[in-house]
Amino acid sequence: METAYVSPAGPITPLDIIYGHRGQIAAGNLFMAHRCGFSEAALRDTLAAGGFTSIATCRRPAPAFDLWAVACKSPVVEAELRVLAAAHFPVRIAGVI
Repeated sequence: METAYVSPAGPITPLDIIYGHRGQIAAGNLFMAHRCGFSEAALRDTLAAGGFTSIATCRRPAPAFDLWAVACKSPVVEAELRVLAAAHFPVRIAGVI
């Protein structure tokens, strides 16, 4: 229940990170409710288990604490995957399968 960091929306606790920002949810912004949680490795593994053969992921540490992924069901060469990721990721690729 202790504050992990303070965002523009107010204090964020580990519960907010896992389940969604309680203040936003209480205000009716139900899209802020997290229905699942992933580490970067778990996200990659889940995409691979779902049949995606080409996967690129990245994560940003504090203050963003976000994960990004692009995935293709059809195999693509790494250079193409990097171009796709660069078009969508806010930072450089952290991991590519």
